[in-house]
Amino acid sequence: MDPKGVSGEKLSLTVTRRKEGKPIEVPLRPPAEAGAPWTAVLERAELRLGEGRWDFHVVRADDKARRRVVSHLAEGRGLLALEPLPGSPFTWCIPYPTVDGYLALRAWHRDTHAEARTVRTRSDAFTVEGTLHGTEFTEGGEPVVVGTPRTEGAAEVTVDVEVLDATSFRATVPYERLRAARTGTESTTWDLSLRPAPDAEPIRIGRLIGDIVDRNKTDIYPTVGGVRPYFTVTSDLAVNLSEVAGG
Repeated sequence: MDPKGVSGEKLSLTVTRRKEGKPIEVPLRPPAEAGAPWTAVLERAELRLGEGRWDFHVVRADDKARRRVVSHLAEGRGLLALEPLPGSPFTWCIPYPTVDGYLALRAWHRDTHAEARTVRTRSDAFTVEGTLHGTEFTEGGEPVVVGTPRTEGAAEVTVDVEVLDATSFRATVPYERLRAARTGTESTTWDLSLRPAPDAEPIRIGRLIGDIVDRNKTDIYPTVGGVRPYFTVTSDLAVNLSEVAGG
């Protein structure tokens, strides 16, 4: 942080999740020499933030005055070669500038996660390949991808999963399977999860790893035969069948 915008000596940096109001304090280190910036380091192995969007403030100890941190640049290219920390929970954080020019952090925190590495569309189906984090496939587990409809006018969809290794998978969703699961011709959306075993909790499939905060704005797939896989506002994978398809 530019020392020109900082006043006082006993300062700290706080990270606060929106709508929660319970700040987490991070040490703010004073300049090593005149004119040098104030710095704070968020160690991802130590500071595992809950899922959501977090805002930054500088707080002065003397009078508790706080100011939001302005962002001139949020450099995220180092995230491209980074992998999540091993084990559970799965966590990931991406710094970004808000629309009004402040520094924020998008954090994900899940017990387990299925990362959609690739999504490929064809004329009759789409295929997702991905990686499990926080858990592994077990022999004889019979994993499936589950499509949960958002409305009552459709049934749940399941497709078999091809296990590539202990944490890698591939699944293909035929468009006809979606059409058969829909009642009527109205537009229908299914949220996609991976169930690693019949008695296991479903794991949401998403694309969280990398340096992009909003995948729904960047990772766009074509509509083929009325079917369009897409990433939601939380970067989770869903599929929509438009009302004209199969009508």
